[in-house]
Amino acid sequence: MSEEHFLPPRAGKGVLSRARVNAILEAAKERGGQWIYVGAPGGFGKSLAVSQWLAPQRNKHAWITLDPYDNNEGRFVRKLLGGLAFAQRANRRLAHTVERVRPPFLECLFDALDLLLPNEKKYVLVLDDLHHLRDGAVLRALPLFRKRLPSAFTVCLLSRDEPPDVFLDAILKGDMTVLDARDLAFDEEELRRLLSRNGLSASQAPDLLRRTAGWPIAVRALLMGRETPEEAEKKRKMSPDEVLHGEELLRRYLDVHVWSGWGDRVQDFLMQASLPALLDGRLCRRLTGRQDSAEILESLSRNLAFVSRLGDGRYRLHDLFRDFLREKLAESPRAGEVHALEKKVADALFEEEDYYAAAAHYIRCSDSRGLSDCCAAFRRIAASSSIEDRIAFFKEYVIGGREELRKDLFEGNLPIMAQCAFVYYVEGDARQFLRLMDKIERELKGRSPKDDSCKKVDEDALQFFWVLRALDFRRPLDRYTDEFLAGRKDLEPLLAGGRLRVGTFTAAMPMLHRSLMDQSDLARGRSLYAQAERRRKAFTSFLGNEHLVILECHLAGILYESGRLPEACFRALKAQEMMETTPCRAEVRFSADLILSAILRGMGRRDEATRIEAETERRIEREGLLPLRPSLRTWRYASRIAGGDGTAAREWLDTYAPPLADRLPLYRMHQHFVTVRALLAVREDALAVLFGEKLLKLGMDFRRQLDVIEASLLLSIAHRNLGNRKKSLFYIERALKIAALCNFSRLFIDDAPALAPILDALLRAFKTRKALWIDFAVRVRAAMAGTDTASPPPSKAEAETVPLLNGRQVRILELLERNASYGEIAKDLGIAHSTAKYHVLRLYRALGASSAAEALARAGCSRPQREDGLA
Repeated sequence: MSEEHFLPPRAGKGVLSRARVNAILEAAKERGGQWIYVGAPGGFGKSLAVSQWLAPQRNKHAWITLDPYDNNEGRFVRKLLGGLAFAQRANRRLAHTVERVRPPFLECLFDALDLLLPNEKKYVLVLDDLHHLRDGAVLRALPLFRKRLPSAFTVCLLSRDEPPDVFLDAILKGDMTVLDARDLAFDEEELRRLLSRNGLSASQAPDLLRRTAGWPIAVRALLMGRETPEEAEKKRKMSPDEVLHGEELLRRYLDVHVWSGWGDRVQDFLMQASLPALLDGRLCRRLTGRQDSAEILESLSRNLAFVSRLGDGRYRLHDLFRDFLREKLAESPRAGEVHALEKKVADALFEEEDYYAAAAHYIRCSDSRGLSDCCAAFRRIAASSSIEDRIAFFKEYVIGGREELRKDLFEGNLPIMAQCAFVYYVEGDARQFLRLMDKIERELKGRSPKDDSCKKVDEDALQFFWVLRALDFRRPLDRYTDEFLAGRKDLEPLLAGGRLRVGTFTAAMPMLHRSLMDQSDLARGRSLYAQAERRRKAFTSFLGNEHLVILECHLAGILYESGRLPEACFRALKAQEMMETTPCRAEVRFSADLILSAILRGMGRRDEATRIEAETERRIEREGLLPLRPSLRTWRYASRIAGGDGTAAREWLDTYAPPLADRLPLYRMHQHFVTVRALLAVREDALAVLFGEKLLKLGMDFRRQLDVIEASLLLSIAHRNLGNRKKSLFYIERALKIAALCNFSRLFIDDAPALAPILDALLRAFKTRKALWIDFAVRVRAAMAGTDTASPPPSKAEAETVPLLNGRQVRILELLERNASYGEIAKDLGIAHSTAKYHVLRLYRALGASSAAEALARAGCSRPQREDGLA
């Protein structure tokens, strides 16, 4: 991006200096580390006022003009880092970083902030047109960006809206200076000076203020016209009821004083140029056919306040002026050519590989084929785009688009329907995903093999549909394998190169057996290894040898969840060995390392696991594998939280946890579970219940058995902490019934310190019952032996009542901690066996416990006192 992109817009001739506004802005800058938010409707001169303030500084500032496509994380981060590098022009390392931006983009941005040069200078970073940013990841990242930015930087935000909620904290703490329309409107004294500067009588200031309310763009529009004496007399006699206000006033001024003064050729040029958000000479030549387009744009930017020169030959029309031109275009004889012009804009943007912007224009001109091409491109640009960008685009333009567009443009369009189905899936909307999958199947069945429409089916869309069918959780993966084997002869000639392209999504879901596809089916039905062999035969020829490594990771993960650690370790090591000779994507290697680390930790070989994790981290840093950082970070936080690090839990909640009110996207399930564990660690048990219930519903909607088990276990712990024994037992019973079908015991063992007392209580309640899940629960409890010595956190009810214990009771607790029997307790205390049993049960009642484990847990957390006052 050229440096001219970061220059502030130039002020035209005769522009009044806003000393009053400059003083407010300068005071905020001098305080250091400040936000400045300038929020006012269009036409209040936000950009002009701030550019005037920056003009004397000459450098140490950068101006970034945003547009709707900057909701794309990659595009936004490149602009932001480019602006920072422009402000610190001597910072060559930062400038080189801009050229190497890769996903995850926000991680890349925060890392690059460490490259900023420390000095005593003061810098200003301006983000113009902030209202184009939706309430998404980009907007929510700004407060964290400001927090990590050195205090030498002042961030100035310009918007047509009031400050979004993400800035409320900064406003309440006094860290953000807010200017609104009242601050930017001209007062009477400023109007007098402005009139005098333009050769008009200062006595007109009160009347001008009454008619425009000091609205700067309306004032400038009035001053641009040449009034005859008759027109001046007519305006003088206007009554207040006849006065035009707001944008209507501006349009009237533009029509009478600006538009009517241009010739037909200039009018025609501007109407056609009003469609794209940004203009340059090449695009305008394509739209208008005029070879002098670049010269016209330059002339307009010098003489018209509504055309801004951005640098590098690019220009931008003021939003209100562009709306005015589009209205004129709709009224002109060229109205029938609007779709053709939109198509030209879309084609030009597609050639520039700005696929999201191109797709938006294809939608406006109802070009289904062009939109299909963009859908195919979305899958090819995965390395420079993020899944959040794709979700946001389809939700705004396709899923949330106008009803008539959805019917006319999207019905029967396989690439668009497949992309929408994928977006619904990763967003966690199971019902809509299934509805679209059924619709696509009906569409395919309705096409005759001899029909031209069938022959023209986009190959990429067909590949994508076959991948999506694997996600259809209504059919087991075994059945999908059978269908794939049956249809592979028909599929093979339609695939380019005979290969399917399949993503792994390990950037967000690092455990391959719990990625977008839950692999629990491997543990049911046929033999585990027999199912794996059938999948190897079915898919390897289409997916390549890398699929064999992924399959070994699936096996290792399922064996790990089943508690078969030696077998799991063998499979994980086999995957490592295969990767020595099989080319694999970085995310597959990453997942193979993490599952091996988890298995080794489960086997007690923590030193080996730590070495593997350290080597994985070094490789990510060495090879610049930024997309894998979020998963590695999540893995680290999960380990720290499991180890009792309360600081890590609070850091995670403050920085990385999603808002509870939002829909929880499926593809971030791994992070969601860390959020629930963090809530439990900081004793936000009520919030943990709310969050856990959302995860449970998500897991049940998509039939993800491992997720349902883990969510149920966390809910059991949360309800136990809240003192709700009934619900705590209900959720652990549900988890056991599901886990027993697949023999998944590892999730119980990993949380043994908190789950063992709950499981003991459940087994006592069902000790006379016979059922498969009860036998499984007994085996799980036996497997917990030796892993549940750590005390779980006390419940609220336990924390409120700390009983006083006598010396005998304290001694009994010490003996119970050594796992002493009733006979050993009786011998130590010099009492009868039955008397010892009585005193033990009395101790249980005093502590509100029902087992030795619960009694020890309560005593350890509550720090009970003896009646003689000794600890």
